[in-house]
This record gives sequence, structure tokens and C-alpha cells, in this order.
Amino acid sequence: MTLKSSLLRSTIIGGTVGLTFGLALTIGTGSARAQIATTGNVAPVATAPFGGSFQTDKDITIGTGGGAGTLNFNRITVNTGLLRVDEAVGPISPGQFDGARIHVGTDLGEGSLLVQNGSSLVIDNTGAAGRIDGAGLQISNVIDTNGTPALEGRVDIIDSAASITSDDGTAFINVGRDGVGTLNVTNSLVAIQGNNGSAALTLGGPGTAPSPQAGAQGTATFDNSGLMINSDSTTGGFAILNVGRHATGTVSTLNVINGSTVVVQNDDAPQQTSINIGRSGTTGVMNVDASSVTVGDFLNVGRDGGTGTLNLTNGATVDNTAGLGLSRTGRGGGNGEINVRSGATLNTNLMHIGRDASGSGTVTVADTGSTLNVSDTILVGRSGSGTLNIGDGPGSTTGVVNAHTAVVGTNFGSTGEVNLSGAGALMNLTGTAPSASIPGATDGAVLLVGSRGTGTVNVTDGANITISPGAPTGGGFGGGLQIGGSATSPTGTGNGTVNIDGTGSVLALNGAFGQIGRDGTGVLNVTNGGSFVSTASNVDVIGRKATGDGTVNVTGAGSTWTSNRIHVGTDTNVVTAALTGAGGTATLNVANGGSVTANEILVAGQGRLTGGGGTITGDVTIGNAAMGGGMLAAGNSPGLMSVSGNLDLLGGSTMEIELGGTVFDSGIPQFDYDRVDVTDNALTAAAEGTVTIETGTIFDIDFFGAFTAGLGDTFDVLVADDIDSDSLTSLIFDFTGAALATGLDWDIGIVAFGTNREALQLSVVAGQVEVPAPGIAILFGLGVAGLALVRRRRAGISTGPLTSR
Repeated sequence: MTLKSSLLRSTIIGGTVGLTFGLALTIGTGSARAQIATTGNVAPVATAPFGGSFQTDKDITIGTGGGAGTLNFNRITVNTGLLRVDEAVGPISPGQFDGARIHVGTDLGEGSLLVQNGSSLVIDNTGAAGRIDGAGLQISNVIDTNGTPALEGRVDIIDSAASITSDDGTAFINVGRDGVGTLNVTNSLVAIQGNNGSAALTLGGPGTAPSPQAGAQGTATFDNSGLMINSDSTTGGFAILNVGRHATGTVSTLNVINGSTVVVQNDDAPQQTSINIGRSGTTGVMNVDASSVTVGDFLNVGRDGGTGTLNLTNGATVDNTAGLGLSRTGRGGGNGEINVRSGATLNTNLMHIGRDASGSGTVTVADTGSTLNVSDTILVGRSGSGTLNIGDGPGSTTGVVNAHTAVVGTNFGSTGEVNLSGAGALMNLTGTAPSASIPGATDGAVLLVGSRGTGTVNVTDGANITISPGAPTGGGFGGGLQIGGSATSPTGTGNGTVNIDGTGSVLALNGAFGQIGRDGTGVLNVTNGGSFVSTASNVDVIGRKATGDGTVNVTGAGSTWTSNRIHVGTDTNVVTAALTGAGGTATLNVANGGSVTANEILVAGQGRLTGGGGTITGDVTIGNAAMGGGMLAAGNSPGLMSVSGNLDLLGGSTMEIELGGTVFDSGIPQFDYDRVDVTDNALTAAAEGTVTIETGTIFDIDFFGAFTAGLGDTFDVLVADDIDSDSLTSLIFDFTGAALATGLDWDIGIVAFGTNREALQLSVVAGQVEVPAPGIAILFGLGVAGLALVRRRRAGISTGPLTSR
């Protein structure tokens, strides 16, 4: 016999097996005499010593007596022959069974069926119309539903073919319906065809039952074989493969190995095909190794309180795209796990990981060539708990997920987590897809973390995420990165975190825009050499809406964020980059060797720019004429913030300054107080390194720790190539948190700093005015004068007020 895996479909012709799977099948191994032999307790007795075939219109039951231990005694052997069961003929009394069945193993005795050497097994219910009961092969069953648990039954099909066909009712194979059932198919073809009803293969428990069948357990192995489950019904007939259903306390297993092919399809009705692994409180395991499985509509792993596992290995392929193409774990409170390993591939249109409340799911994609392809959307934690793992950590080089959209933490109460680890581990989100909210429109690709639920994405050990949204149409969403909330979620409900950690770990946003804390809580951490790259994006916004709370931390040597423009604490139209008002709470923290590069960084409203050993490249504006606000704090706490570009401090903005000592880099990085250092960006042609300070800018000075400044102490808190201001007396200096001892005053001036540079310097001098009572703020500027020395000093020569340049 020769068998090649390329299963397409099956047809049943004249009640015999006519399989056109695309498989080369040669039945017959020589001139050996055909025979069908019966041993033990079998009814009716099926023998064919000369003719090579046995046909009956009555049920065949193997194991009508003898009890336990009779598995190989109660037996029918079909050797190069045809065993056929047709529907009952003649008048049918009310309630009488009118289908065609073979029962292997009952509560009265165990039993086995061996079909080998080019034989054919046919169970056919395609005669008179109007029949109620279908055609089926029951392996370990009680004929009466919910009877005494059956003993063991086994069917072996070797180098042969089997078909179960029904025009009325369901065509089915049940393996372990009430007891322990085993089906072994080697180098053979099995077709289950429902013409006007359903077609089903069920392992462990009945297809339907008013109560679970405790102890029912089914195991089936297809080795270099083909399985077709097909329903041509236009009236709702399902094509179903169940691995574990309505059976408690057992594990049912389906093995598809060594080039086997499984197809579950309905040619004539949509959304009528499904594979269910672990259903209705049962545990099910499906192993697909170096083989292929096709199912059009639903792939459910862990359903209705069941526990399911799907393992794909050694180049195996599961295709779930022909129909609706929805792969789900954790439906109806189930617990599901999918493992795509060692070069395997899972193709689907939609994927829900942790679909329903109280349900959970885990999907792992790892090893060389292993791929999950989702043509539309992955929901990780739809309403339950979901985890997607890509790669195996340090040293891992592969594991790829391709999709259009990924939502992590989708609905209220859900939790979702995506873990990418290892060089070569990749999530690639790209293109456009039909909009979920605007009929006829298309949306760009998006990674949404924490929509209404709680979502976390970890990109570590050199793993990558790329987001490349296509151009939306019909007013659809432009795509990009959203952390914390979404346009379709009630405000303030989502909670999302993205961590990009380690050298080579990159999240690349190729077009569109990023929103961190859109209208929920969003955190982006770029640490230890990780990178967030969004150079082609229009604008990235932190804390966009009033209810948004966004935080971005870029910390650690080599950690980078590269963007076109960044808005912090503003409600920004992400398509046009126009400001529409104040946003929510927002913080951009660049510290400890981290760096941010952008053409424009705007911090306004409740936005904060903080640092401490961080570097910013680009023009920075703190505050906005319309919405005011915006805060700059060089350290967190005392530290140096370096800006390569220009810095504008607008009226109403605040620069926080913490003074914890007088030392500032004495040969090793030691920063006892805050400083912002603004220099020219050598990579641009424009002259930069200028600080512009507008009227009404607030400088909030506080002592840090137990430090108190003394006479002669100086602090160069703002250093630049050039510092411009209308007048220092037009600014507000708040020393409430930095009160000096009696007899001392603060002196404020702009002084020469090194060569061709200037510094805004705070210094402590002998008192020249009466010190106000304790607890009263000392404010300089905006008409409050005479409380300190406010002057510009160059080389020790005092000058008049600054003029704007």
C-alpha cells in the first residue's frame, strides 16, 4: 500500500469507499483468499470464508457477553474483504432503531474489530428517506444512553479504508462513549459523511448526553492515514471532531502523526465545522506531528469547563481559515493550551486566548520555523485570562507570530500577557483589515494593551515587535500602539504595561502613532538597552485624554526612544498632531543612561519631563499658551538632564529643582543637585543650545534629604549656550521648600559658565533684606521684588535685565 498526505475531500459512491483525498492508495497485497472471521460473543455472526464480504441490515455488536478480559476473544477480523452494515429495511415500528451501527465493546463484554490488508468497512444509512437514526461506529459503548459503564473496545484499521455515511441523522464514530475505547488507523483512510445531518468523531464520552459519562475515555491514532469528517447538510448539520466530551476524570487523546491528514468541513453551510479539544468538563489532548489538520470555522481548545491541549510539532500544520476561522482557548470557562513547536504552523483568521470569564488559555510559539499566522485579530485575555508566549528566552532564535491586530486585556475583568523572549522571537502586526466599528471601513494594524482589562507585554532578550499599519479607508482607525484604554472603551477602564528590556529588544512602530495612557492607565518601560522606535509616526502621545494616566520610562545604558514628535499631557489629534486641549496625567522619565530623540517634545497640562542621567535630543517645550502647565525636573531625584537642541520654558510652566548638596560631577558622576544642560545638536545644521524663558515661568526650589544650603554655596541649575528671558524679575522663584537660616538670602543670576556658555545660578549670600516669618513662601518675579538679588553677571560684572533675543 502507498499513502501520501494531501487530503482534499471524500466521496461515498454506492455505499462503498471512494476516497478522493488526493491520496495514492493501493488496496490489496496479493492473491491471498479474502476472509471475515468471528470469534467469541458477536451478534450476528459475521463470516465470509469464500466470498470475501459480509453484509447485514442489522446492527453488529461485538462483546455481547463474557465480561472483562474478552477484548481479543470477542472479535471480528476482516482480511482483504468487505464488512458492510446497511440501514434496517422493511416496516419500522414507532421507536424502533432504523439506522446502521457497529458496537465494539459493551457493558456485557469487551470486543475488538480488525480491518486489514486492503479491506473495506462500510456503515451505510443512505436508503429510504425519512429515517431518524444515523449511521455509526461505537467503540466501547452502552447501547442505552447512560447505562452501566461499558468495558473496553478497540478497532484497528490497517492498510484499508472505512466509511460511515448517513442521509438521515448523524454519521459518527464514538471512541470510548461509555468506557475505554481505542481506534488505531495505520496507512488507511477513514471517511465520516453526513449528507443531510451532522458528521462527527468523538473521543471520550457521547456526542450529547443528559449527564457526563464518568470514566469514559477515548484514544485514537492516525498514522500515515487520512480522516475526512464532512457534512453536506444545508440545514445546520455540523462536521465535528471532539477530543474529550461529557466524560469526567479521564484524559482522551487524538494522535495525528507521520504524514497523516485530517479534514473537518461542511461544503454547504457556514459556521458548521469545529474541532473541540477538552469539552464539557473533560480533559482532551490532540497531538499533531509532521501531519496536517484542516477545519474551517472553529478550533476550540478547552471549552465549557473542559481542559484541552493542542500540540503541533515537527512541521505540523493546522489550517483554520477556510470558513470563519476562529481559534479559541478558554471558551465557556474552559482551560486551553496550544503549543506550536519545532517548525509547526497554525493558520487562523481570528484567535481568542482566554475567551470567556473564568476561562484561561496559553499559546506558545517557539523553535526554528514555528509560526502562528492570524489574518485578522488576536485577543489575548478576551474576557478571561490569556497568555501568548513567543520564543524560549536567552539563546532562542525563533518563534514568529504574524497578525493584523493584537489586543491584550480586552474586556472588563480580563487579564492578558504576551511574552516575547530571545533573539528572533517576533510579533509582526501589519496591513489593514475590516473595521470592527465602522461598516465598510478598514483599520490599520494595532497593538492595544489594556483596552478595558489588564494587559502586559514583555519584550526581552533580543525579541522584536514590529507594527506596520496600512492606510485606513472609510474613516477607519489608523492603527499603531495603544497602552491603556482605547477609542471604543469607556474612559479610564484599561490598564496596560509594555516592557522592552535588554540589548536588541525592539518595538518598532512603522507609521501611525503611539498612545500611552490614552484614556486609561498606560506604562511603557524601555530598559537595559531596549529600544522603542517610531520615527515614521506622526505623533506619540503620553496621557492623551483627561482620564488618561501615562508613564514612559527610558532608563539604563543604551535604552532609547526615537520618535518624530512626542506630546506629554496633551489631548492631541493623532492624525493631524493638532492640540485639542489638556490631556491627563503624564510622565516621561529619561534616566540612568537612557535617551530620547525626537524633532519635537511638548510637555504641557499635567505632563512631566523627568530624568537623572538621561539624554534628550531635539527641541523641548515645557508649557503651552492655551493649556498652560507642564513640568520639567532634571533629576528623580537630584541628577543631570542633558538636552541636545533648544529648550523653551513657557509662562505657567514649572522647573522643579532639588538641592541635596553642592557637588556636581567632581570627576565621577556625582550629582548632588538638579541641572539641565542644553547644548547644540551637532547632527543638525541649525544653531541650537538656547534656553528661552517666558514671563511667568515658575522655578520651584526645594532642599532634598537633610541638606540645607549655607553662605557661599552656589548651584548652576540651568546651563546652555545661551539663555534668553524678558527679565529675571518676570519669573517666579519659589523657595518655600528651600528656606535659609536667618541672615542669609538667595541670589539669582545668569553667569558665564566655561567658554561661551551661560548658567542660571542660585547662590547663598549674606542677608540684605528682612527675612519673612517662617512658613511664608519667598516668591521672586511678577511684581514681587526686593526679596533677593536678581541679576545677570558676566565675569563678575553685573548687567541689567535680560532682553529677549
